[in-house]
Amino acid sequence: MRSVKDGKQRRLLASQPLLCQGRPTLADLQTEINRIFSPIRHFDAMTNAPAPPVESPKPEAAPRFRAQGRVIECNGTEAKIAAFSQLKEAGGENWAVGQLISIQTGDNRVVGLLYKVKNDFIEQAKGVDGAIILYVELSGEVRPDAQRGFVFSGGISNYPHIGAVVHRIRKEDLSTIYRASDKSAVTIGSLSQAADIPAVVSVDSLLSRHFAVVGTTGTGKSTAVTLILHLIAKHKLNQRVLILDPHNEYTSAFGPKANTITAETLDLPFWLLNLAAHLLLLRSLHGHGRQLAGILRD
Repeated sequence: MRSVKDGKQRRLLASQPLLCQGRPTLADLQTEINRIFSPIRHFDAMTNAPAPPVESPKPEAAPRFRAQGRVIECNGTEAKIAAFSQLKEAGGENWAVGQLISIQTGDNRVVGLLYKVKNDFIEQAKGVDGAIILYVELSGEVRPDAQRGFVFSGGISNYPHIGAVVHRIRKEDLSTIYRASDKSAVTIGSLSQAADIPAVVSVDSLLSRHFAVVGTTGTGKSTAVTLILHLIAKHKLNQRVLILDPHNEYTSAFGPKANTITAETLDLPFWLLNLAAHLLLLRSLHGHGRQLAGILRD
C-alpha cells in the first residue's frame, strides 16, 4: 500500500527532465542526481520536521482579595467603617489594630490608623456573617502632584463621605508616606505592614521637638532608644546627650563613647544646692538639723 508521501515523491521525479547530453561523465551524473533529488530532500525535511512546540497558557495570577469596607460615620478626626472579617487561609486580608488604611475621596486617598475593631452584632443578628466595625483615626491624605507624582500631607482637604470605599493601604502609598527627602533622615528599621519599606526618621525634626518612645515590657524600647542615640551621635558629631539611667541600662550600650557618672563619682558645686538641699545634706552628715537650719538662715 503506497503512502501519500511516496506518491508525491514519484511525481517530483517525473517532473525533473535529464539535462545531460551525449555521453555524461561521472561528475555530470552526480550533479543531475543532486538536482533531481534536492526537492525530495527538501520535502522530506519539511514532512519530518518536528512540530513547533505548543506554548502552554500562562497561569493566571491568583486574585488578591483586598479587604474592603465603607464609611458609615465620620467627623473631623475619626471615621467609623463597616467591613467584614476574612479568613487568611481563603486568601483574604485581615483587619488588625495598628494598620494604616486608605479611604478614596475623589483623586485623593485619606489615610487613617486603625485603633479599634469590634463585631457588628446588629448586622450579625440579621444573618450577615463576619460583619465588623472599624474605628479609624484620620492622619492625612495622599494626593497627586503635577511635579512630584503622589505626595503625603498631614492635612485633609476633602473628608470622606458616607459610603466612601475603604481599603488596607496600598504599598505605593506607604512608600509615599515614609519617603524621606530630609538630608538628616536615618533608617531605624522597616515597616511592620510592609517589611521591604524602610522606616526612617529625621534627626533634625526629632531633636527640635519633644518625643517619647512608648511600649509594653519587652517590646524593645531600650533597644530603639539605643539605636536612635547611636544614629544621632553618628550624624550630629557636636550633639551632646544627657541620659538619666537609674537602672544602668545604657552603660554597656555606648562603651567608651559615653562618660558614665555614678553616685560615687558625682561631684556637685555647693552653689547648685538650695537651702532645702543643704539642710538635707548636712542633717545626714551631722544629725543637728534644727541648729544647722538656724545658722544657714542667718
